[in-house]
Amino acid sequence: MGRIVTQMTPGPLSPNYFLSISEKFGFSIDKNERDALKPIVNQLLSSFKNLDPIPSSQHTGKSSPPAPLDDPYNAFITQFDPSIGYAPTSAVSGILDGIRVAVKDNVAIKGYPMTAGSAILSNCTPSQNAILVEKLLTAGSTIVGKTNMDEFAFGPTGETSYFGSTLNPINPNYTPGGSSSGSGASIAANLADVAIGTDTGGSVRIPASFCGVLGLKPTQGAISTTGVVKLSHSLDTVGLLGSNLNILRKTLGIISEEQISASSRSQINLATLNIGLPDPLYQTPVMPEVSKLVLSITDGLSEIGAHVASVDFPKSESSSPIWRAIAMGEIYQYFFQEILSEPSTSSLLSGASLDKLDLLSPSLKQYLLAGSQIMSYQNGAVYAEALVQRNQIRDTVNNLFDHFDILISPTTPTTAFEFGTFSRSTSPPINHNTHPFNLSGHPAISIPCGFENGLPIGLQVVGKYGDEYLLLDIAEVLLNYLKN
Repeated sequence: MGRIVTQMTPGPLSPNYFLSISEKFGFSIDKNERDALKPIVNQLLSSFKNLDPIPSSQHTGKSSPPAPLDDPYNAFITQFDPSIGYAPTSAVSGILDGIRVAVKDNVAIKGYPMTAGSAILSNCTPSQNAILVEKLLTAGSTIVGKTNMDEFAFGPTGETSYFGSTLNPINPNYTPGGSSSGSGASIAANLADVAIGTDTGGSVRIPASFCGVLGLKPTQGAISTTGVVKLSHSLDTVGLLGSNLNILRKTLGIISEEQISASSRSQINLATLNIGLPDPLYQTPVMPEVSKLVLSITDGLSEIGAHVASVDFPKSESSSPIWRAIAMGEIYQYFFQEILSEPSTSSLLSGASLDKLDLLSPSLKQYLLAGSQIMSYQNGAVYAEALVQRNQIRDTVNNLFDHFDILISPTTPTTAFEFGTFSRSTSPPINHNTHPFNLSGHPAISIPCGFENGLPIGLQVVGKYGDEYLLLDIAEVLLNYLKN
């Protein structure tokens, strides 16, 4: 097995620890005092290494929760220490040996809390690993923590977690994108080599775009969701974030359910690609600055010989209500069955704290109320019709690949938002360009392609079903092209 590494000595201490312990003792420590005290205290704590009452060979990774480590962006809900180098006796080397993996906190890791960013799941401790976690460990990876996220994965900015907002390492005054906020931040801050996220409407690609990293949503079903808290069972997709394409390739190969045929990078020639540009994904509410940058890149590809053409595409006015009806209906159904209806002790969410329901975020309460109406109105007729129309969108998108190798668009209609400025009623919908490919199930990757006012812009490439490796290879060729 691989390594789930916990802290085994009393320290080092994080800034958050200084804050919490000072409150406990009833005195305050300002930033200057903290900065002065931190190296002194941590040096003292390091001297206690030999006083650890449990020899290192006896640590199992199932002890009490680890002491807080440095996490300046609140990227983690549970954090393990990657620097100790401890591995259980059952650890083996594998293709991911030494690779630091961050796992979104809606994915089960045996013996550790799985909160999904919610107070009501604070006491949920899975008795089994998610299938993908078991594969990661068997391949020798080191899991460094469980990442912060929007509550129950229903949020696009990273601001709805019960455990506080994740900050964007590019600029901490701006949101990192959600719902896989901590996964994106952990990569941007180099706290992990690869991060596991989930993507139901864009929740891997949005933080990838806002944080300036790579974010891959595979073909729906390519990675098992067994052991993952559901948001929408017919839309949920496990995805990957990272900055190193070779590590992403290796990780994808390990956790995929089926062997995906790898393409040959040497055979990819940008000049021979047929590229479709979905017209509505470049128009309002997409910022002109964002569209202009992506179009300048596709214009350059056209100049070197690629065939680039605008294509008709389902407009958000039709696709967005379909996505919302399915997602809200299914989160309500899951919530009711797995939390409110006294689930069995074998349920992934057994142990949910019903006395904390008042602590649900206002947005999740709204979604659950809407979902209850969707599923009850005329015996679920709205939900049933949404499924029918989703299949029509799937066919429409899939037919485009009879003529094009890939589709390219901006990943998000804007760059990151300042904290507190996003409003669902007035702001551009963040998943405007991503949710259609959750409806259709096609694989898509977000590639950092430039900046606007110091904030990253993501370029989205969409491929045929099963083209995950091709997308990673095209991403590499495109990134090299953008450097020149």
